[in-house]
Amino acid sequence: MFTFGSAFLIALLLIGLFRHRNYNGYFMYLIKVLVVFSVNIQIGYFANLGGFQVEYAEVLMVLVILLGLPFIKNTKIPKRSLLFAGALLFSIFIGYMHLIFTFNPPNVLPIGYSWDRIYRGIDRLTPAAFSFSHILRIIRISMFLLLFLILDKYLLKDNEKLDSLKRFVVNSGLFL
Repeated sequence: MFTFGSAFLIALLLIGLFRHRNYNGYFMYLIKVLVVFSVNIQIGYFANLGGFQVEYAEVLMVLVILLGLPFIKNTKIPKRSLLFAGALLFSIFIGYMHLIFTFNPPNVLPIGYSWDRIYRGIDRLTPAAFSFSHILRIIRISMFLLLFLILDKYLLKDNEKLDSLKRFVVNSGLFL
């Protein structure tokens, strides 16, 4: 099931296709739409697929990653960066394996709860349990790392694009 915001986002993407005929122009437009939806508009969801809500930022991140893959095709990633990214993903994996196979899971703060309610005795810490949301989080973290690499290769080499994006972020924030 799609929402009104989904139609609005699709319309924005189609307008960008007609307005920006070249690849770099449309890619920069897509980055700007991602920034606006991620920072300012992130209310609601793009589609509801069997109880799983796909957010606007997730759809836009996938589009930016797919269109940005040519920018990292022949890129050499520093070994130190690969080591840190691999260590992050490996530590998350070990933590998930610990959650799956432990008989005495640690108590954690439930998602959306506050420490104030725990401190006052209104709520309690709950035992940690592995769920489908953990798989989605590791996918989102992997997408974020890939998006960072793409934006690093695309934006940080060109000061004009970087300044344009900085001005856009400030102006869109002031407008909204």
